[in-house]
Amino acid sequence: MKGVLGDGVKFSEVAYLSADQEASLYAEPYASKPEPGRVGGRVVFRDQAGVSDFDGKLQWRKFPNPKASRYRDGFDVEGWALGSRYEAPVAGQRVLAQLADQHYNAELTLIGATAPLAEADATSRVLSWLSNNRLVHYGPQQLSGVATAKSGAVTGTFLDPASKAKVAFSGVAFQKQGLVGGVFVRGEASGAVRIKPGTAYAYPGSEAAGATMRLKGPEEGADEPVEGAVAFVPEAAGLYGGILIRKGDGVAGSGALESLKVLSTGAISGVLWVEGVRLPFKGKLFADGSTQIRIVRKNGSAVVMTLQLVKIDEALTEPDDGFGFGGTLSLDDGATVAHTIDVQRKPSFTKGDRAPQEGGYTLAMRAPDGVDGLVEPGGDGYGTMRVSYSGMCTGLVVLAEGTRVSLGG
Repeated sequence: MKGVLGDGVKFSEVAYLSADQEASLYAEPYASKPEPGRVGGRVVFRDQAGVSDFDGKLQWRKFPNPKASRYRDGFDVEGWALGSRYEAPVAGQRVLAQLADQHYNAELTLIGATAPLAEADATSRVLSWLSNNRLVHYGPQQLSGVATAKSGAVTGTFLDPASKAKVAFSGVAFQKQGLVGGVFVRGEASGAVRIKPGTAYAYPGSEAAGATMRLKGPEEGADEPVEGAVAFVPEAAGLYGGILIRKGDGVAGSGALESLKVLSTGAISGVLWVEGVRLPFKGKLFADGSTQIRIVRKNGSAVVMTLQLVKIDEALTEPDDGFGFGGTLSLDDGATVAHTIDVQRKPSFTKGDRAPQEGGYTLAMRAPDGVDGLVEPGGDGYGTMRVSYSGMCTGLVVLAEGTRVSLGG
């Protein structure tokens, strides 16, 4: 997975699908230390007609940093991450099937307080999206762009006639909803990008900005799989990964468990990523599938992690491929529980038994409604992702403030 968060920060991701069609995402995208910020959560592959092919809520937090170029006071937001399966068009066809084969067939809208020439915090201009996937504006402003047919990525620039500065915008073609969503970054804030197909827009796009259409999320998130604690069996051996869920408010993506390896003997090893630090660990599962691991830190109290092997309902998955771990995490040597743990096993897809989700996708991280774009990122993060036959998810995402970041899951 690769793309841009809603503040313009880029990130890339490598994750695996689990037996219950989930992928866990987690990254700390900002370079300064300690723990300058994080983004993480779960996405579930499911077909939501006219909306998405995968979805999930991601927590995105940036801590205050007086040296940051944008959003120095930090922010803590939760929004939808939406995925659309992407089919590259043949030569001579546009990446969105909803685009009419004519000039003046789309409208670009930059949404946010820092949009150039903004009326009611939005600027709209009519485009001609040509059959070679170039974006042309024949009006009074200099505006152009291009869509990459292979990936669905869209980039362009708008010349602000007042400041003479070029405002770059970028996003992805979201074929499931027939829209382009993305982000522009200007000064100390970011805003959302929308390109909507249509032929009834006033040319050259000088009508007063009205209600704007944004990418929409599903009515509600996917149901959690039904799981139960099980005793250890050698068949539970494999590679696992997952995320931490903050105790109290239930926000997912406050940390991660990476490369958790379980051997047929019950030996386990992996890496805990929490508070900006990766902590390697080793241990052994008891016969009942449980264990407790204490990790001594150089600075701060010891970390105490409890794990319990679980298995999802066999009526919903193959009997030998639904293992995971639940558990708790204490950051003060066991005195209090700070996080709960949700970990799944990577399924064993082969070239003869391929992951049903195999293929290319575009991804949008929609900014929540009501965001103040001057103090929180108002743009839609975006990215592209490919799922291999083995269930591996790879790509790059750009956060809505312009940061590119790689995630681990």
